[in-house]
Amino acid sequence: MNAHSPYYLFRTLRLIWSCSPAWSLVNALLVIVRGFIPLAQLWAVKVIIDITTQQVLNHEFVFSEVLYGLLLMASLFVANSVATSLHSIVKERHSYRLADVVSSIIHHKTTTVGYGFFEDANYHNVFYRAVAESSSKPQAVFYNVVSLIQQCLTIGSLAVVLYAIHWSLPFVILLLGLPIVVVRISFSRRYYALQREQTVDERKVQYYNRVLTAREFAKEVRVFSLADHFRNLYCVTLDSLRGRRISLLVRSSVVESLIQLLASLMFVGVFGFVMWRAVALQMTVGSLAMYLMVLQRSYGTAQDLLVRIASLYDSNLFLKNFFDFIDMPTDAMSPAKTSASHASSSVGHIEFRDVSFSYPNSERTVLSRVSFTINRGETIAVVGRNGCGKSTIIKLICGLYQPSSGEVDVNGKISAIFQDFMLYNASARDNIRFGNFAGTASDDEVDVRVQRAATNAGLDKLINSLPGGYQTQLGNLTPQSEMLSQGEWQRVALSRSFYADSDIIVLDEPTSSLDAFTEASLTEHFRAITLGRTAIIVSHRLSSIKMADRIIVVDNHTIAECGTYSELVSRGGLFAEMISKLED
Repeated sequence: MNAHSPYYLFRTLRLIWSCSPAWSLVNALLVIVRGFIPLAQLWAVKVIIDITTQQVLNHEFVFSEVLYGLLLMASLFVANSVATSLHSIVKERHSYRLADVVSSIIHHKTTTVGYGFFEDANYHNVFYRAVAESSSKPQAVFYNVVSLIQQCLTIGSLAVVLYAIHWSLPFVILLLGLPIVVVRISFSRRYYALQREQTVDERKVQYYNRVLTAREFAKEVRVFSLADHFRNLYCVTLDSLRGRRISLLVRSSVVESLIQLLASLMFVGVFGFVMWRAVALQMTVGSLAMYLMVLQRSYGTAQDLLVRIASLYDSNLFLKNFFDFIDMPTDAMSPAKTSASHASSSVGHIEFRDVSFSYPNSERTVLSRVSFTINRGETIAVVGRNGCGKSTIIKLICGLYQPSSGEVDVNGKISAIFQDFMLYNASARDNIRFGNFAGTASDDEVDVRVQRAATNAGLDKLINSLPGGYQTQLGNLTPQSEMLSQGEWQRVALSRSFYADSDIIVLDEPTSSLDAFTEASLTEHFRAITLGRTAIIVSHRLSSIKMADRIIVVDNHTIAECGTYSELVSRGGLFAEMISKLED
């Protein structure tokens, strides 16, 4: 859909209405009511001036008439104050509701979109632009549309008053503001194009800031003295971004100022025309004051109305970023893809049939025509050089990737610990329970299973030594949280995998951060932990590899060898070469 089409504007309004019809309606009504109050106040000023003028001419002070005028003005001020206060409350509630719905849409998309997109730069550009606009543009559209309605009503009523002086005045007032709209629409297009062009640089600035502030970079930034380098990159990129934006802003401001100057001079002429007509029509002083204030209010309202039209055009352009993101295709995330011909395969069975894989928007082959079978209850080690495709095989098994060609059949529920496992700021109990958080077990059953999983990972003693035991908050989110070492966090991740009631366990470098004693303990108990389950281990550690029933050797993006440890060593092939280097 073309960015200049009003499609995204109408779609945003439907979204706003669907998220909260009641708040949307009340909000709109309050805005419209506030739109009529200024005209009523102008009329009240006319009444007060006419009363005062008449009493001055008659040399007579009539208290009841003065009181009437003052009460009329006071009631309108009170009405405006009440409407403004109510509108502030309703606007805040409505804004919260809209923000919640937009956040929910974004969260749903980011948690269901195919995992492969997270490794695609184009996806991150679309996501960055969508999030940048989602916080303000939908709400801006609603208030611009409602305010547009309000201003149309206001200027319509003001136009009736101006028409009484001369039929051409309403049209002249609108024409005076029209050039500003044209200029703003023109510069909105340029700014939109600039924003899309600068998305990558904006993401670079965000990344450099993260390098300078985030914990995961802190050690190397200090050890290798990288702070000045990344601070310089941050400043140079940010200055370049701002420089182009300021240049565009200066150009638009200069053009708008010149047009506003010309419009103001023309408006002074219109003002003089109204004064001449007032004399010709023998108006009262109150009427003249009202007409002059109506003229001034009409000019301001007309300009504001036309500027809001330009703002809606601008919002419509940028809302395309938001809808481009939420309209992205969502790939199935389920790891179970059992075809009809293999529906009878046993639970825990995995089969790759002629599988190839490439990343989105890339022609580089990561896997090429890979075929193998893993039977229920087997422990399989996947080994190979860095970058050969081991982790891709794991992600295909877990359903995070879908093959470019071929078929992946997985029968059974999977639990996994990845090399880049996550550290959750939650209790020790929940950190382990996240392995099967949606389970229906009772609290007592959960406690037993959590402790058993922690024991199997060699973690129970450590957790019991913490101030709150299994209820201790881990991480660094609160002052009461307890931070763990990398090896301890890996044992938490292992516990999470062991806790899951799964048929298949996937372990990607499961002992990379463990000390020798913990690794030896895990190796000793591994058979008992995986009893009755299928296990896939990706590792460079000899102790982990020796736990496997069979070993799959990946090289040059395909399967190079497959067999038991002794078979592969006796062949003297790639695996034997790798083992000899590990043993040296």
